[in-house]
Amino acid sequence: MQKSDSDITLLIGRARQETASKLGDLLEQFRPRLLKVAEKLVSSQMQRRMSTSDLVQETMLSASNQFSSFRGNSKDELHGWLLGILRSRLVDGLRRHRIAERRRQSQEISHDQANLIDFGLSPCEQAAVSEQARQLAQALQELPEEQQQIVRMRYLEDRTFEEIAERLGISLSAVWRRWADALEKLKFRLQ
Repeated sequence: MQKSDSDITLLIGRARQETASKLGDLLEQFRPRLLKVAEKLVSSQMQRRMSTSDLVQETMLSASNQFSSFRGNSKDELHGWLLGILRSRLVDGLRRHRIAERRRQSQEISHDQANLIDFGLSPCEQAAVSEQARQLAQALQELPEEQQQIVRMRYLEDRTFEEIAERLGISLSAVWRRWADALEKLKFRLQ
């Protein structure tokens, strides 16, 4: 249900003063609009690499983390602020795509060239990578089982949020919340 401008203004005030759930309720009011904008901004060719729903979810997560910097009070101000974050997330996604494309192209070298190049890590680098992997695996094990599943499906199986929701039999918004919570816990444990 779409809220009126005065309802949104009231939600903004509550989100500043109260719990994260109020902020989540507020941001959810803008998800349909942001999805429409994302669908217009992301070309059909790019949608194979960048899901519009993932882009909007990243926008919501960024907005949630940066909400204390939002200085507006109206529905239009919040919408404009969210659009700015969406554009920033889109630019980041395009950069990642270009870097991945360049990396893919640079890896397409002839078999003869591959025999001449040593791609191995030094023993010191191998130890550092191994330690980081061990720390990440340990931090992941400390998460609740469902959050572990979501992180594994998202990053190891490269599944979309929609696929994860369907596989776990939970709502899309529940997947997003649990994914964001899992990332926060991992970030905290790895610092």
